[in-house]
Amino acid sequence: MAKSRNKGKNNPMYGIESPFKGKKHTEKTKKRLSELASLRIECKNPNWKGGKKIKSRSSKFKGYEKWRKYILNKYNGKCCLCGLTDNVVVHHPLPVSLFPEYVTEECNGMVLCKKCDREEDTFGGKIRKLKREDFVSIKDEEYIKSL
Repeated sequence: MAKSRNKGKNNPMYGIESPFKGKKHTEKTKKRLSELASLRIECKNPNWKGGKKIKSRSSKFKGYEKWRKYILNKYNGKCCLCGLTDNVVVHHPLPVSLFPEYVTEECNGMVLCKKCDREEDTFGGKIRKLKREDFVSIKDEEYIKSL
């Protein structure tokens, strides 16, 4: 069920002019607001817990580092598309977000340089709107065309 929003005529302030319109903060108020804002900055705030720790794939998926090293060795650290050896990454042709069960499968790994990786259709969430079924059908069509 969608959350109802107070937009337009549903807004309780619709048609009423804001009581703060045209008024300005006093210097005392500005100083106090500034002090409050400085408390919101990271470690100055008593609620700051050091930030969120982002889990790497190696800690999320068992055997990921071993698989990554295996893929790099399998392709001799060269980009599968252009052959460069600089700035290479291990790429998942089947995206991890849609196919988590294939994260450490040999068939779902290839070495790409960063340039070629960016050009892939799975880079940077370009396919986020697709569902697993849509992605599989697209890959099947591409495979059939390549035959």
